[in-house]
Amino acid sequence: MAHDLCDIANELSFDSWLAALSAQNKNYSWLDFKNLDVNNSDVISKRLLQLSEQYHIKKHVMIESYDWNALKIIKDKGLAVILWVDNINDDKNRDTPARYRKTKEKIMALQPHAISSRSEMYSL
Repeated sequence: MAHDLCDIANELSFDSWLAALSAQNKNYSWLDFKNLDVNNSDVISKRLLQLSEQYHIKKHVMIESYDWNALKIIKDKGLAVILWVDNINDDKNRDTPARYRKTKEKIMALQPHAISSRSEMYSL
């Protein structure tokens, strides 16, 4: 478990982290998957469901990613998902109205449990 590459030196797994907690189902976990895609989302969701049963945490875990197709697979398995929305303002050459429409389409198609982005995207 890590957010940045420099943090993975300890190779802490989510399972190990959960096992170390005294009350797993009293904590909430926001899992920000940087490498989630449609090729690994089924395996990831199956493992998270196993951990959810083992530690009784299903209602306490949310999975975040920018890949809405992969999140759809995970959501269909019964897990809560967070859609990361890119900051439109990062690239001045983008067609802002088109990006808004595309982002809205993703949100409407996925119906995520939450949306995550930088604060500049609040108006979206």
